Amino acid sequence: MSEFAGLLLDLFFSAVKALLPFWLAALAAVVLGALLWKVWGKKKVSVPRCFFLWVLLCYLAGLVYVTVFRSLSAGYLDFGRRQGNVSLHLFRAFREAWNGFTLQSWLNPILNTAVFVPLGVLLPLTGRRLRKWYVSLLAALGLSLLIESAQFLLGAGTFDVDDLICNTLGAVLGWAAVTMVLLLLEKAPKKAYLPAGAVLGGFLAVALFFVGLYFFQPYGNLAIAPSYTVDVRDVAWTVSCDLPDQAGEAPICKGKRFSKADCDALLQQWIDVVDPKKDPEFPLDSWYYDDQVMYTTYAAPGWQMIVSYADGSFTLCNNDVFRSDIDYRQADRQTLTELLSEIQIQIPAEADFSYDGAQWHTFTLPATEEYPLGGTIRVSYLAEGKIKEVEYRVPQAEEVEKAVPIRSPKEAYELLQKGQFSMEDDFAARTAQILGYTLTYQADSKGYFQPVYVFTVLWDGDREDTVAIPAIP
Repeated sequence: MSEFAGLLLDLFFSAVKALLPFWLAALAAVVLGALLWKVWGKKKVSVPRCFFLWVLLCYLAGLVYVTVFRSLSAGYLDFGRRQGNVSLHLFRAFREAWNGFTLQSWLNPILNTAVFVPLGVLLPLTGRRLRKWYVSLLAALGLSLLIESAQFLLGAGTFDVDDLICNTLGAVLGWAAVTMVLLLLEKAPKKAYLPAGAVLGGFLAVALFFVGLYFFQPYGNLAIAPSYTVDVRDVAWTVSCDLPDQAGEAPICKGKRFSKADCDALLQQWIDVVDPKKDPEFPLDSWYYDDQVMYTTYAAPGWQMIVSYADGSFTLCNNDVFRSDIDYRQADRQTLTELLSEIQIQIPAEADFSYDGAQWHTFTLPATEEYPLGGTIRVSYLAEGKIKEVEYRVPQAEEVEKAVPIRSPKEAYELLQKGQFSMEDDFAARTAQILGYTLTYQADSKGYFQPVYVFTVLWDGDREDTVAIPAIP
């Protein structure tokens, strides 16, 4: 959050620096207009209204600068050749926030709502005729539509229907809050409070309902749950593995969430792998993000290490083979076991071994007393006899809660066919081949490990990817 606060401060000071001349000009214009109104109109000038009008103009300039023009400061203004994206998935932002249920995941809808609250506050303060609820609603909807359209046309962002909803909601909440204060100051009759009270009460009731729903459910939410239905109507599906139709049970465990210190301690176990040369000219860099930390050195040989805060799982990527012309090959179990031991990863003899036919070799570890959920270690191997990447997914569970019913692999595959999975916006494929699947575990928002099916999919015959489906119905 300190990084986010720093970003907001940087945004504020950059806006002040860029808009100070406009703000001063707006102040002069408001003062001049008030004088002309008093001289020619011979009407009393309300100093508070003039002040709030100036604040409103400053706010509008700052809003347009932050949402549109600041993104164009790098010279992105290019009509027709560089356009933004479009997201018309209704309530997608809220579903993504709900699935992740972290402060970071909620920031998008919260900030898009909060940034328009001042509009709803300032309009009623600028003039009595602007106190109607529909004035704030229509003004927010129109302004948001203009901003979203500008972001799309100028390539400064995404035209997102959820932004329209959040922006309008923010302005209406601002209107309701300031209206309640004004009515209290004016000692208005009780019935005058009904519209603003209904808005604030309704918003609070909905918020409390979902907060209660979350905290009373036994387990947390999964970030990999879909936030919208992917359009797969034109995709031809084929299956190259057995998909049983029998449902079963799987344990749920309380997991250990890693801190920065835990990730740093984990790095020390692999420091001789990640940074074997310890060259002072290429020091080890640490990049701390909200959900993971990345350690990397630009010296070769060396490995990039990415550790997840959620469960301590990590990825190792060989720095010596960062290039586009990668030739993946199949390797036998013994070869990979020996290469993995060189980077301090030991494969138990009882682990199952499989190859998906395209890139990944998978060691599936059985459940043991040390690792009650088992785990998977995926390895990609190159024609030159080197390991390219290792995905170490062995959850560190503290205690087993209980076994819960899970859907069958076939039922999970049917959800894939219906587009009920998480995917990027630019998804486009004509064919999908299911190469294999594993039942693994994903940390949820309450720190439990939930069973998840991870399918290995070959899109259009040349793009391999993994798609996760929650195993609990």
